[in-house]
Order: sequence, then structure tokens, then C-alpha cells
Amino acid sequence: MIFSFLLASLMSWFHPSPTPVTNAPCSAKQIVRKGISSLPKGFTFLKGYPVNGLNGKKKKIEYSYILSRNSKYLISLARKGRKNEGLQITLLNSRKKAIATSYVDGKYYDAIQYTCQRTGIYYIRFTYDTKKTSDYCSGGVLSFRR
Repeated sequence: MIFSFLLASLMSWFHPSPTPVTNAPCSAKQIVRKGISSLPKGFTFLKGYPVNGLNGKKKKIEYSYILSRNSKYLISLARKGRKNEGLQITLLNSRKKAIATSYVDGKYYDAIQYTCQRTGIYYIRFTYDTKKTSDYCSGGVLSFRR
């Protein structure tokens, strides 16, 4: 009887709190590595971009890179799954004017090929469409061929 009284007293001091359920952390760097390993023949890897949308809180992620004239570039997506829905790549010039996109006629493509006409700084923007995806963890891979 004394034992159960002590146990009840101790338990009144501790209030169990529910363990919060969190989504698995985004492993965008591993996804980028997967994308590098699947580059098409003839293209040389330049840079990998982790694209972490922070569970929908971040809808646009932007990076910059200097592209060289007369080189053909491939900007491709790497995702956990095979299907690309809801993630768009947009290539912008130095004035941030869109010059290429992976979203054409209502369809999301996995890559953009672009032949650079002028050496300079370009921006690569990854945009999540929250109506089309719930997977906010992916990667981008920039490669080139002369």
C-alpha cells in the first residue's frame, strides 16, 4: 500500500508528453549523388545543387553559375521517385529573365538542355508547385558538353 502511494505520488510529478511526429530529414545531398551517377554519356559533371523545400515552406530555391559561350549545358533533376511532378527548373539570364524551363504545355520534364550564346552569370531556379507535389526534397545536377 505504501509502495502504490509512492508510485502514484511520483507519477503525479511527471506528465507524459506526446512525442512530436516529424518528417524524415531531407537527404538532398544523397539525391544529388544519385543524379550525378545517372548523367548521360558525353556530359561532364560541373555542380550539384541540393533542393530542400523545407516541407513546403520554401517554394523557390535559386543558385547562380557562370556559363561559357558555345557550351551545351544539361540541368537535370534528381528525385527519390522516378516521376517528376510539381518541380520545375527555370534557367534565367543575368537580368533574371527566364530563357528556358522544364515546365512546358502543362508537363514537368526532368531536365533542360541549353546551348549558351553568351558567357556570363546565369541563375538556376527550382520551383515547387505545392498543388502538384508533397515531396520537397530533391536535387539538381549541372553538367556540360563542348
